[in-house]
Amino acid sequence: IVLHSQLEFPIHSQTSGEFVAKVIISKKPQNLVYQCHPHFSFKMFGRTYHFWGEGEGGDEITVGDLESKLMGLFIWQDRIVGAFIDGGTEEDRLKLAKYTQNQVYVNLNILKQFLSVEDVLVELEKMYISASQNEIHKINLW
Repeated sequence: IVLHSQLEFPIHSQTSGEFVAKVIISKKPQNLVYQCHPHFSFKMFGRTYHFWGEGEGGDEITVGDLESKLMGLFIWQDRIVGAFIDGGTEEDRLKLAKYTQNQVYVNLNILKQFLSVEDVLVELEKMYISASQNEIHKINLW
């Protein structure tokens, strides 16, 4: 098993350093908010896996299959707080990063009806747009 090195830790270190510098030079450091969106990816057995956010607590939904795409969603208090995908396109990965970073409000019962990754992603986009239009703001868990 060979795991490829990740940029998550150097990127997080750089972001943390930039934030500390802003706090030091800011006239109002109490107004600054540090935001870190965890992301981890690795390659194993010729496949690439991506994970965003948190994977503990709440409900989990798994859709798809190992032959094409497999996706897992971690939902806490009706919001997506974590996502995993095996396979998928760059567009799929960008969407999942967006949904977890914004902690999109979701209807768990609706999502459980779908069997394919594509169908869930379409429904998630609808939920994301609806939440944006209704100004349902995220709860920052990090």
